[in-house]
Amino acid sequence: MDRIQLHNGVEMPQEGFGVFQVPESVCKEVVLNAIRAGYRLIDTASSYKNEEAVGSAIREAVLEGTVTREELFITTKLWVQDAGYDSTLKAFDRSLKKMGLSYLDLYLIHQPFGDYYGAWRAMERLYAYRYSQLLARHRGQQLFPGPAGRSLSESAHPTDGQPD
Repeated sequence: MDRIQLHNGVEMPQEGFGVFQVPESVCKEVVLNAIRAGYRLIDTASSYKNEEAVGSAIREAVLEGTVTREELFITTKLWVQDAGYDSTLKAFDRSLKKMGLSYLDLYLIHQPFGDYYGAWRAMERLYAYRYSQLLARHRGQQLFPGPAGRSLSESAHPTDGQPD
């Protein structure tokens, strides 16, 4: 599948499989079949109410050896009611937990309403944190140590203490 390189160097599949209006009851099977058919970008959103099924399909595809997590590009979106700095961090953690993933490849503001400025600042913080973790893994050291098991909204991030 063809990929496009984003400005930050990340490669993203040009085609993806979206699950808007796919009921939770069939979503796992549908996403699993899409992955088996070759889709590597899976697009969901908190408002679609099927993140748990998407995560379950991803885990099953990885367990059966169809793909590795690193081969997939997972996108979800922040819903309007969760816009705002602190609420965006919490919503991100909630999405990760629902999907059972340790990271997302792309997190979007679904609609620019509410405190989308606060949401954007939170996303910058999440991006900086994710980037620092990639560097840490690459260099074999932890750049931003913190207690294990804390959520991103509770953890120290590279932008803590910096003015907005």
